[in-house]
Amino acid sequence: MGRVDGAYFARERLGLQPVGVQDELLSGQWGRVLLNCSRQWGKSTVTAAKAVHRAYYEPESLVMVVTPGIRQSAEFLKKAERFVRRLGLPVKRDAPHEVSLVFPNGARIIGLPANEDKIRGFSAVSLLLVDEASRVENSMYDAVRPMLAVADGDLWLMSTPAGQDGFFWQEWAYGGPGWHRVTGMAADNPRIKKSFLAGERRSMTARMYQQEYECAFLDVDGAVIGRPAVERAVRTEVKALRGDPWGGERPWFGGEPVRQSEFFVGVDLGQKEDYTAIAVLERFREVVGPPDWKTGVRPTEMRYDVRHLERVPLGTEYGEIVARIGRIARCGDLRGRATIVVDATGVGAPVLELLQKEPMDCRVVPVVITGGEKVTLDGSTYKVPRQDLLSGVVVGMEQRWLRVAHDLVEGGTFTKEMVNLRSEIGLRGEKWVGRSGKVHDDLVFAVSLACWWSRRR
Repeated sequence: MGRVDGAYFARERLGLQPVGVQDELLSGQWGRVLLNCSRQWGKSTVTAAKAVHRAYYEPESLVMVVTPGIRQSAEFLKKAERFVRRLGLPVKRDAPHEVSLVFPNGARIIGLPANEDKIRGFSAVSLLLVDEASRVENSMYDAVRPMLAVADGDLWLMSTPAGQDGFFWQEWAYGGPGWHRVTGMAADNPRIKKSFLAGERRSMTARMYQQEYECAFLDVDGAVIGRPAVERAVRTEVKALRGDPWGGERPWFGGEPVRQSEFFVGVDLGQKEDYTAIAVLERFREVVGPPDWKTGVRPTEMRYDVRHLERVPLGTEYGEIVARIGRIARCGDLRGRATIVVDATGVGAPVLELLQKEPMDCRVVPVVITGGEKVTLDGSTYKVPRQDLLSGVVVGMEQRWLRVAHDLVEGGTFTKEMVNLRSEIGLRGEKWVGRSGKVHDDLVFAVSLACWWSRRR
């Protein structure tokens, strides 16, 4: 049985239609491949076709797939299994290995998680595929490379970037001419709709979008947002709430024409060394153009304006802090139209009970800030990843739908906190670490809480 071109095999035998760089990748005969591609590019499907092609034409060969976890290995093998069925071959397992395929010619595809204890004993590997390579530890890479020696096997590393760190980045930047480097950006894949990318661009920070869809290897430690983007968000047409909410001579009021606004009060509760920060965000729909000549309807846009920021003095008793928040909720334009979104992490839990007893005529939403990956609801408390909270404010400023009053007393402090935000991008993806050095981040989190809830409703 003569071997046919990999791209032709994928189209005619597997029912896959590789496009552009995918076609080039399957057609070539490269021994060392670095595939730096975006999310949704189709790397697992294309490389599963490569694995089946190798096993189908090389009797007794061993194709090994290494991924960060067993779940990813199983997903990869499912794609390969579908291709095997299209070839009309029986689907069989290699008995000792849960995630595997055995071909009638004795060739095997075995999927393993990136665990050194699981890979011992393998040798004479014909093709080694390391999927999500930027998330696999360096020690694992060092352990699997010797398996290629006996069969002089091929090595493919595939991944979306995760910073300038780890073996995937090292091979891409400094691996020399022995590697065939392939970049698969989302915009170059005709199967990825432009409308999808536009939506992703709106919902992600510029930094995250560059990494996930434009194949950028970003600095390991870098600013989340630049000062120009923060300063553009400060607008002269947005005014701070006027008056004194703490019982001064003038009542606190918006100072704007009456409109159907909603207010969201974000509260980041501090301890002895951290301030308690309070932010008020107004959400309303604003007319932005003349009426449509056919319908007479005037176009509108939703506005999200930060109109109050304050840091409560260190050492203030929690009872007094709760009373302050209560006054804000009952004051002027906010009365009956406010939602309190409060950090209930750690010290916030007992204070939450005091808030819920305070007569405010509004809803109190408790939020526990986590290091997880998704938002969950535990009773009446939302558990929200730190990155979800912070990215909302960053995206809002970059996309210019979040505006900040120009005359806020704490406006300069807020700007300093924003440009001080840092994230680390390492082997396990992007991790938002918040502030850097001695600069506080209390105001940022107060705005983040208000912004996160206002965008959910």
